[in-house]
Amino acid sequence: MRESENINKAVATGTLSYLARKHELIMAEIAQIYVRQPDDLQQKAMTHALEALVLQHNVDPLLHLLKKKYPFIRLFAQEALSLLETQQAQDILIAMLVHPCWLVRSIAAHQVGQRQIHAAQEILVTLLQDRIIEVRLSAVEALSKLHEHESVGPLIGALSDRHQYVRSAAANALASFNTPDVLQPLIAALNDTAWYVRSTAIESLAVLNSTEAFDALVAALHDRQEPVRRAAAKALGKLGDKRAVEPMIAALRERQISTCIALAEALGALGDHQAVKPLLRLFRRKVFGTGSSCNVQNGVLRALGQLGVIEPIISALDHHHEFVRMSAVKILGTMKDQRAVTSLFRVVNDSALSVRHAAVKAIEELGHNVIQCDEWPPNWEDAPGRNAAR
Repeated sequence: MRESENINKAVATGTLSYLARKHELIMAEIAQIYVRQPDDLQQKAMTHALEALVLQHNVDPLLHLLKKKYPFIRLFAQEALSLLETQQAQDILIAMLVHPCWLVRSIAAHQVGQRQIHAAQEILVTLLQDRIIEVRLSAVEALSKLHEHESVGPLIGALSDRHQYVRSAAANALASFNTPDVLQPLIAALNDTAWYVRSTAIESLAVLNSTEAFDALVAALHDRQEPVRRAAAKALGKLGDKRAVEPMIAALRERQISTCIALAEALGALGDHQAVKPLLRLFRRKVFGTGSSCNVQNGVLRALGQLGVIEPIISALDHHHEFVRMSAVKILGTMKDQRAVTSLFRVVNDSALSVRHAAVKAIEELGHNVIQCDEWPPNWEDAPGRNAAR
């Protein structure tokens, strides 16, 4: 078959796919057409042919394609090899880790990690020194998935990589090794020059959930970058150490919305009632825009729900914004506190349909039937939420 032949591409694609399943020698011809006309139809033909070879567990034609000078052809063959279960295919993937093309090395490292080929561990460690950042990133990810203790030292070393993305990937990878060795390097990473790395290190420390990181996490509440402060608030909430309550209350002066929400929810998780008054002050703050204030107020309501403080949540049923009212309704439903029932019945007449629906559901969660209950408001027949409730 030659490019000069006037053949409809769709027919050619179907024919090549069929022939590929019958005879692997057609692979070379598919590769040539793909080079000359690399469109979607030819890509599908290549994919189908590779699938056929995978089903046959035939490596030889794939090895032929790996020698092609076009990277995308090599990558097609490489992807097919990663699906093979034979030892020969695994050995080829390991050999690709030292291929001259950085893209092949990077994809090979990813596939080795996905298949958890432990024999590749030593080569992956050497790839942490590769001159191409994408290769180093793939190596870090693969070592994390292999999860061998011998990888901990090299991954700690990667925390000093010259690129912040590699340092961040290493910090993330170390969270999967729940050993004392990784704590101090991750705490030290909180002083990294890149906020992205500091934030990832905090998230990893939250996974490890060790009180050794407490002081460093509290200090991170005052980081100059908002994502780092937010991550620190979440980590302290998860850590569950009530020593964090006072520094987190002090941090409520924060003006960034997402961090305020994280602080409020973390205080709720810690379960200390000395946070109630500061949370109520945060609820009343006027420094945020309308929509942003609602988000902060909803975060405060969730925290109060965790603390079991019902009165301010009931009061929020009269809030001017329907999103806050709806949040209050949902939280009251989850609290399972019968003191909320009467107020929830009143909200079934709310002007907002979404609030009425939420109120009916919350009442049912509290074990009451909206229509049959004696406490139903006397103006039920005229209530705007009647049809919605039913």
